[in-house]
Amino acid sequence: MIGLQSTRSTEHLFMDKIITNDLIYDLIFLYASPASILRLSRTCQPCFAAVQSYIPRAYNINRHLSRFFQDPLAFRSLQARTGTVVSGSNALQFFDRSFYPESDLDIYIPPRYKVEVGEWLLSVGYKFVPNTQQKPTFEEAVNDQDTDDDGYEEGSGPYSMKGVSRVFTFTKPSHVDPSQELKVQAIVASLTPMEIILLFHSTCVINAITWDKAYCFYPKGTLEDRRSLVCRANGPNQEEAQQKYAARGWDVSPKLLTTGPDGSDPAFPIGPRFVGDRQTWTIPLNVDGVTPPAPNTPLSRPLSTDAISCSGWRLHSYRPAIDQTEMIFELLKGPSRLAFSYVFLPREAVKVTQMLEKQYTPTKHGGSSDHQDGIR
Repeated sequence: MIGLQSTRSTEHLFMDKIITNDLIYDLIFLYASPASILRLSRTCQPCFAAVQSYIPRAYNINRHLSRFFQDPLAFRSLQARTGTVVSGSNALQFFDRSFYPESDLDIYIPPRYKVEVGEWLLSVGYKFVPNTQQKPTFEEAVNDQDTDDDGYEEGSGPYSMKGVSRVFTFTKPSHVDPSQELKVQAIVASLTPMEIILLFHSTCVINAITWDKAYCFYPKGTLEDRRSLVCRANGPNQEEAQQKYAARGWDVSPKLLTTGPDGSDPAFPIGPRFVGDRQTWTIPLNVDGVTPPAPNTPLSRPLSTDAISCSGWRLHSYRPAIDQTEMIFELLKGPSRLAFSYVFLPREAVKVTQMLEKQYTPTKHGGSSDHQDGIR
């Protein structure tokens, strides 16, 4: 009887004093994994209400970006009109609710928008810092055709890899503490940011933040199991990057575990994947105050979501005996009127290419069958 009374007393304490006090449960949730928090929300109405209150505060993208931009809404509006994606360690910190004081902000830019994004960074107080191969000003460097696909020192960082066209570095003193320097790496894609992201050294950094959503593509491995699967990637310094994340608490390994009922690894499903699928943890972001994408032409409708949302790929175990995996996808550049390029599953890429060819086939009246819809 005493034990039963003690249990009931503890339950009352939790329900009456803890789960109704955000000052207390915020601290508790800080040490819980996202899946544990979501499981708790399914236990009772008060816990559900607490989690519903916690999620928008814990995953506040404007607060997250405010370290680098005094007006994060202006940056997110820039993302919306240019397709710029935040990824790398900054996106991981957002999902992991962690903070690396020494980390910079990596933004991945479709090639046609590199000038607009760079000029915007200059307009908000950042200074262009050329490397030894770049011209001294951003205007000169961005227009220097000789540095295409070689806008950085070979082997100088994690950006010497397939899919990267240019890297521009911008710095400025922190508006909170001027003694600290903020750094933004503007990484220009050869075709699409998703190609670069899918070719990262390991899965813990394969995440993306767009203007309206945040995507963690391998949430069980990254946030629950603290595992980062090493995939075949291009470029030097992969081992250095892997060691950095191992030091930050991830088990960085090429090994797939066979813990699933079918002998698979539940954290890293082999097979087709799509942005926003059931294996992706997708966080819809508050877009109040963000200017959404404009229509591509006066006759077309604006994009209702981010440009990477239709991307697809496959995690392929090509040498399972020695634990070697890679990301399989095909690039779709499309007609010149497309604002963005895309990555697709190989079979899907063929279908989309055929559809686009049909869409842009001249009609007998001399026009094209898209009726100038401005497909993006």
